[in-house]
Amino acid sequence: MRPTFRTEFLPILMILAAWGLVFWYWPQLPDPVPTHWGIDGRPDDWMPRLWGALIGPLAATLVYLVLTLSPLIDPRSRNWAAFGGIYPVIKTGVTALMLFITYLALSAAASADQSLHVTRLLVGIGLLFVVLGNYLPKVRSNFFVGIRTPWTLSSDEVWVRTHRLAGKLMVIMGFAIMLSIWLPLNWAFGVVMGSTIGLVVVTFGYSYWLFRQPNRG
Repeated sequence: MRPTFRTEFLPILMILAAWGLVFWYWPQLPDPVPTHWGIDGRPDDWMPRLWGALIGPLAATLVYLVLTLSPLIDPRSRNWAAFGGIYPVIKTGVTALMLFITYLALSAAASADQSLHVTRLLVGIGLLFVVLGNYLPKVRSNFFVGIRTPWTLSSDEVWVRTHRLAGKLMVIMGFAIMLSIWLPLNWAFGVVMGSTIGLVVVTFGYSYWLFRQPNRG
């Protein structure tokens, strides 16, 4: 699955927008620039202005390059044809979140109190999980995208069934994260961490259980 103008236009536009945000906010940025915030939205770590401003677009560009090269170097590259139509949606969703995080960080750094809008971040993360959860069941066996356990990578049936369950759980997880903005912030982050750990544990255990079934296949 090779990149085309149609598949890459929107993600590249978002990457350029992330770099454009640096130029937009640069005159307003202090030195040093806050680069990390606590769960209360207050900054607790700083970097020199240049690197602090560039960390967001650099991370977004790196993630985009990894996502673009993955289908080209995967030993199971033939399987990508089976879900090539949805992979650009997944890549665009991830790139959109990186752009959104860059905006939140730079706008917070340039503000008077330098506070981060944590609830907006949670909504963005939740939306991404909802999108990924809807498309995850269509992803086929590969080494870069999806639930990659020893058992999903060893059996196409285990891969498909695990990703069907994971997709449903991710949608539920995404809505739970978005709804958590009405909770105290420490509880909201508990929802994020708890649901993430739960997703990993459940899908890991479920894929092993499926693989051990004597009537599998």
